[in-house]
Amino acid sequence: MEESMAMAAAEPSPPPPPPTMNPNPGGGGGPEGHGGGGTWRKTAAEKEGAAAAVASSHAGRPNSATWLAPEQIYTRLTSSPTVSMVEVYMPYNYVLTAKHNHATQLLKLVRTNRSMPQSPTMPVLAMAATSAEHSQAEAELWCHNFGYLKSMALRCAIQLGIPNAIHRRGGAATLSELYATVPIAASKRPCMSRIMTFLATSGIFREEVVPADADGGETTAAGPRYHLTAASRLLVDDDGRACVSPLFVLCSSPLYFTASQHTAEWLQKEDGGAAERIPLTMAHGGGFYDIARRDAALAVCFDEAMGSDTRFVAEIVVRQCGGVFAGLTSMVDVGGNNGTMAKAIAEAFPHVKCTVLEVPRVVDAMPADGTVKFVAGDMMEFIPPADAVFLKCVLHNWSDEDCVQILKRSKEAISTREPKGKVVIVEVVLGSPSKKALEAQLLMDLCMMVVLEGKERTEETWHKIFLDAGFTQYKITPILGTTRSLIE
Repeated sequence: MEESMAMAAAEPSPPPPPPTMNPNPGGGGGPEGHGGGGTWRKTAAEKEGAAAAVASSHAGRPNSATWLAPEQIYTRLTSSPTVSMVEVYMPYNYVLTAKHNHATQLLKLVRTNRSMPQSPTMPVLAMAATSAEHSQAEAELWCHNFGYLKSMALRCAIQLGIPNAIHRRGGAATLSELYATVPIAASKRPCMSRIMTFLATSGIFREEVVPADADGGETTAAGPRYHLTAASRLLVDDDGRACVSPLFVLCSSPLYFTASQHTAEWLQKEDGGAAERIPLTMAHGGGFYDIARRDAALAVCFDEAMGSDTRFVAEIVVRQCGGVFAGLTSMVDVGGNNGTMAKAIAEAFPHVKCTVLEVPRVVDAMPADGTVKFVAGDMMEFIPPADAVFLKCVLHNWSDEDCVQILKRSKEAISTREPKGKVVIVEVVLGSPSKKALEAQLLMDLCMMVVLEGKERTEETWHKIFLDAGFTQYKITPILGTTRSLIE
């Protein structure tokens, strides 16, 4: 993707435009009004006027990014007899310096869904577009705009138990079979059908058209049968495998959605009081963990979500990465909550004695079961000595400086266990070669920005953090079947 952007930016300059023309005959708004949707005819006067209007409207802007040159606009205007003016404007000069990195991440996410290369320094893009391109562009905007309805439909299916209902029918069920087991009001069944049609179109389920069938003189009407897919199998919680439904119920909750609606307002404010640290604090008047301590239902939802994700990752780590634990006799899981990961490792590798380091309120609520040991403490101050320190999705909650501090304490914990001492990290490493996985990673990064003051990181950023913490080497292994990597 970056190479494509670079190629676009390095495009040779086309010939200059004709000397005279008439600006904006299409009647659109241009960069300030954003209404330029009119049709542009190819007369010399019109072309030069359009180029001059776009260039002059941005002249003298303070802190302005690079605008499209007039000759580049002219080249695009001369590419077909009739072209439409399409303008994409990212108002960098309205985004305060402290928030530039966040605005850049938003732009990166948009670019992952664009098929046309775009220079990262080109906030205004004027180009010719065919009818097919216009149709595709409009469809992309609708899909982005209604993205919240995708999470609504998924959340609805989970809360109604539809994946479980299909699983109990052998992995496939018709609507009538679902109506018999899922609590849907009779008057709302047509609405349920529409939700299932969308979820099948988006790949959560697979739809099969079932022909009409005559049986004993009665004819069954033709209709769809819905099958589980690889995605919806992860939402089934009664087949003994890890289920991530609680995680996605949490992440699609009104708490998250309402916070996200304050992002634009937050980006325009300098960091001030606690109420403006992140969009969530602007929306709800407190940090996530402060709210969870006051809201018992949210606390339960959060614990179930984290537990479901940890069980999912633990199964894969134990199966794929067993060599990481070879030769170890002890391990401390830092921030391991109720010990789900530590217990999975202890059961899979009985020779590894596992300890969980958590805050006192979590440790006080944990019953002793003999599988793992719970220790109360602050990871910023001290981590118990062990052959390995394990950090699963902990560091993405913290700033780079705090990560360095945590890793320094981790290094101290394993310093007496050389040469086998190691720190094992499970985190996102931004930059997946898969477009879908990359989009998921970038969305996870935006979620951390909105909800928890955290962030996901590229390998370059991890590299600097490791060096600053005193580590001289590391190895990154993508965990197949997840968006995360294992870092040793």
